[in-house]
Amino acid sequence: MKHIQEYKTLGIVFAPALGGNHIANMISTSPHVENRIKSVQYEQNLIDLYNNSKGNSFHAEEFLNFSSEDYTKPYNLVLENKLTTVLPGHMEDAYWVLNKLKPLGKMGFITVEVFNIDIFNFYKNITNRSYVENYNPYIYRFMYTKDVASRLLDIPMDDGYVIDAEKIIQPDITELLNNLNDELQLDMNLMLCKELHSIRYKKIH
Repeated sequence: MKHIQEYKTLGIVFAPALGGNHIANMISTSPHVENRIKSVQYEQNLIDLYNNSKGNSFHAEEFLNFSSEDYTKPYNLVLENKLTTVLPGHMEDAYWVLNKLKPLGKMGFITVEVFNIDIFNFYKNITNRSYVENYNPYIYRFMYTKDVASRLLDIPMDDGYVIDAEKIIQPDITELLNNLNDELQLDMNLMLCKELHSIRYKKIH
């Protein structure tokens, strides 16, 4: 991928409950990325969000899943933002909304790919969301491969990046963060990211 500053929008696509919002929150600690909520104490707000969250939900945005019910919300957000906007959500919403945002500038994507199908059993055990109980893991494993995501979103493969879903539930997230930093030259706040991840890890294990 290119330097994060070359992308107007960075979409993060992931199957339900797999941690895409957590990834977006950590990426948003980059000085090249817009805060996900408007706040003068953004870093403390993220810490408070994680400390006060219930279960496996760490949503730090103004709307959910790309706001597929009203794409003008993310459109206006990206339009007004000076830095790269990170938008996480599921493929069915990304397919509709991200295409509406392409006229605003270059777009990249990160997909949370499932290499180990057992990861879905882990998330089924830690969430009480009924739709997670009923979804087909094999369809999601196919849908979120980089090649399929690139084709569905009509974004070149070179502007896409893969995160292994299993890496997001490991106690040490250093490798994942370092790889993200190198790939997109993010310069994230690694201490804050590790603090957020530690809070999340303790809550979901």
